[in-house]
Amino acid sequence: MRHIEESKTIANALQQRQAVLFVGAGVSMSVGLPSWESLVDYLSADLGLDKPSAGAQKTTYQAIAEYYRLKHGSFEPLVAWMAKEWRVSPDCLRASRLHRLVVELDFPIIYTTNYDSNLEKTYEACGRPFAKIRSPAARLEKMGRHRSRGRRQG
Repeated sequence: MRHIEESKTIANALQQRQAVLFVGAGVSMSVGLPSWESLVDYLSADLGLDKPSAGAQKTTYQAIAEYYRLKHGSFEPLVAWMAKEWRVSPDCLRASRLHRLVVELDFPIIYTTNYDSNLEKTYEACGRPFAKIRSPAARLEKMGRHRSRGRRQG
């Protein structure tokens, strides 16, 4: 019975637009993009690192990504490579039940750890507006501008 009450609570939050969605790489995997592990394998190969053997101490994904950034000076080469190699057509995004559901549920805020822009492209393909914010500081700044526009001066 508890799961029924929890489901009702979630449904109510969705209806009132009081739910926040956290999205990871699994959403993009649904349209054929690789997992975070596969991306790190690409980074490792680019850096000339061997995959650790079974039982060996494993370097963290974050450490490999940071080493890539330090070696290349930024993530720009990776971003350019991903933009070239991981194109997903707007038709494919519109056909993705998962991507459409994210748009249709109309979350007021979506936090994502995704390394691609498929959520943004889905909103565009569905003709729905969105605001992309890359950092918490930018979000706070935008909120402050929004609130100040609604206030009376004087």
